[in-house]
Amino acid sequence: MMWKNTYLTVFLVMFFFVSGTGQNIGLEKSFNPNSNRLQGKLYGEVYYMSTLANSKFFLQNDWVEGTVILTDGDIFTGVRLRYLAKDDELVAYNDNLRSLFIVDRNTVKEFKVEGNNFGGSGRFVNLGIINISEGKNYFELLCEGTASLLAYHWVEEIKVSPFTDSQGMLRDSEYRLNESQYLLTKEKDLIKIQRKKSALIKIYPEHRKEIKKILRRNKIILFDDTSLIQVIKLLDEAGILK
Repeated sequence: MMWKNTYLTVFLVMFFFVSGTGQNIGLEKSFNPNSNRLQGKLYGEVYYMSTLANSKFFLQNDWVEGTVILTDGDIFTGVRLRYLAKDDELVAYNDNLRSLFIVDRNTVKEFKVEGNNFGGSGRFVNLGIINISEGKNYFELLCEGTASLLAYHWVEEIKVSPFTDSQGMLRDSEYRLNESQYLLTKEKDLIKIQRKKSALIKIYPEHRKEIKKILRRNKIILFDDTSLIQVIKLLDEAGILK
């Protein structure tokens, strides 16, 4: 997807209104004439971050500059963002107010974070708005083609024997950041995939020989996202993906 080269000045202001979920704040900017959003605001529910959440629940270790594209075409640039993998939400930071808010996911088409520290592309698409992802919302776009390769990041809570953490708090859970890979086909089917040759063959059994040949010829061993991206691109070039 091409990013628009429109300059959008972002004004950080407080935006309050009464809702059933609590107090909301947001960011305001100049907006395009086709937008039907009131005052072009990026808004959401106030988020209060604990020390535990700051260290364990986010994909990024710190706030990173990013861009948010809304479903109505509005674009917000230069926004400080973090992806809350524990709850599958996008959290934005309002510099002027020094406050956080969870961006209303129903308004977000995609977002991109710059200088990410987790090795991915940093571009996330919201599949929740097209109802094909079984309750999941934000997927990182690793590779785009006839079929796109996506990664879903999530935090797993694991019950353990009680222990005292670095803050002196008694805990009985540990949190582990996980990643699952998916293929999004041209027909909008979302297929979970593993980094295994057998997984690719299971999805495209009619191309069993071609897949084995491509892996062997290119000396590829599937063990991480980089190798999986390489394979998906080669399969697309060979006309196998659909």
